[in-house]
Amino acid sequence: MRPNILNPLFAAITTLHGVGPRLEKLYRRLFGREQPARVIDLLFHLPTGAIDRRARPKLRDVVPDTVVTVAVTVDRHRPPPPHRPRVPYQVYTSDETGDLTLTYFNARRDYLQKLLPIGERRYVSGTIELYDHMLQMVHPDRVVAETDLGKLPLVEPVYPLTEGLSLNQVGKAADAALARLPDLPEWQEASWVARERFPPFADALRLLHRPSEPADLLPEGLAWSRLAYDEFLAGQLALALVRAHLRRPAGRATAGTGHIRKKLIEALPYSLTPSQGRAVADIVADLAKPERMLRLLQGDVGSGKTVVALLAAAAVIEGGRQVALMAPTEIWRGSISTPLRRSPPLPGSLSLFSLAASVDASATRSSRSSLSGTFTCWSAPTPCFRRMSRFATSRSPWSTNSTASACISALRSPKRARRSMCS
Repeated sequence: MRPNILNPLFAAITTLHGVGPRLEKLYRRLFGREQPARVIDLLFHLPTGAIDRRARPKLRDVVPDTVVTVAVTVDRHRPPPPHRPRVPYQVYTSDETGDLTLTYFNARRDYLQKLLPIGERRYVSGTIELYDHMLQMVHPDRVVAETDLGKLPLVEPVYPLTEGLSLNQVGKAADAALARLPDLPEWQEASWVARERFPPFADALRLLHRPSEPADLLPEGLAWSRLAYDEFLAGQLALALVRAHLRRPAGRATAGTGHIRKKLIEALPYSLTPSQGRAVADIVADLAKPERMLRLLQGDVGSGKTVVALLAAAAVIEGGRQVALMAPTEIWRGSISTPLRRSPPLPGSLSLFSLAASVDASATRSSRSSLSGTFTCWSAPTPCFRRMSRFATSRSPWSTNSTASACISALRSPKRARRSMCS
C-alpha cells in the first residue's frame, strides 16, 4: 500500500498550475503514457543537458556564436513597414562599450514595446552572432528587468521535448512539481551514504532539475549516481519480493537417483565442463527441495545450455515423473531428438515422443495411445501447443501424472510457456 506522503506525487499533472487538458495530452505523448500523466512522471523526466548563461561580458568582449547574458539599454524600436510581415522587428540596444540589435520575426509590436521599453535597462540572454559586421541576437531566450535578475536561471536545464511543448513550459511545470516533492526519510544506511557522499533522494532530484553548474548534470555526478543506485536497488528488492511471493506456495520435491544422468553423461561424445556440471548440480538441488524453483539458465550460443536441460529432465524422470521439453523450432527439436534416438538405450521404460507442428492429428493420437510409463516429449510451439493442451483434458497418460499435466497447462499459452522454460 502506498504511503500517504507519496500521494501528491501520483496526482494528475493537470493539478499543477498552468497545465490544462491540452498540455496534458502533450505531456502524455512526451512521457509515452497511455494513462493520464502524473506529477511523478514529470519529476523523473530528467534533463539531458544545460545552457550556461553565467557569462556576462561587455558587448565589446562578446565572442560571437556563444551564449551570454548582457546588460543593455533599449535605445529605439524599428518595426517592420506596413504590409511587409516578413521583415523582422528590430530593437536597438547598447551599453557603454558597443551596440546590439535584438531581432524578432512575426512578433507583436505591443508585446515587444512592453517587454523592452525605450530608455529602460534590461538583461538579455541568448546566442550572439555577427550579421553584417554588427552584433545581433535573434529571438533572445530571456529578457528580464534589473529587479528580476535573481529569477534568471544562469544554468538552465534542457529537457527532451515534443511538438507543441516549449522548454519554458516544461521548466515551469518542473518547478511546480518540485514544490510538491516531500522530504523523504533516508532508507539507505547512513554510514554508506556518507562514504559515497550521496545527497538525499529529494535533493538529488532538485539538483538535476535546477543545477547550479553544468557539471551537476554529468552522468558520473553524485545526483545521477544516487538516483541510479536507488532505482537499481529498488528493482532488485521488488524482484526479491516477487520471488518470495512465488516461493510461498508449496512445491513438489523431486529427488533423482542419478542413474539416468550417469548413462547420458557416459554416452556423450565429450565431457561436461566445470560450469555445466555446477549448473546441473544447482538445478538438481533445487528440484529436490519442497519449494518452487525459480532459476534462469543463461549462456552464450554453444555454451551447453541444452545438455544441462537434458540432464535436468533426466533428474525429473529419475524421480518417477514425466517431462516435456519445449523447443522453439522444428529444426532445433530435430537436432536434439535425432541424436537421442541414436544414443544407447536408456534404462527403464523410457520412450521418446517427438511432437511438432508438421505432425498431423491422427499420427499424434496414434503415438499418444502407445505411450506408457515415463517419457520425454520434444515439441515445437504454436499449433502443437494447442494440440498438446487438448491431451491434458483427456483421460490419457498425459493427465494421469500431475507433473505432466502442469507442463501441458503451461503449454496452453506460448508466452507462459516461454516463461516456464526460464524458471
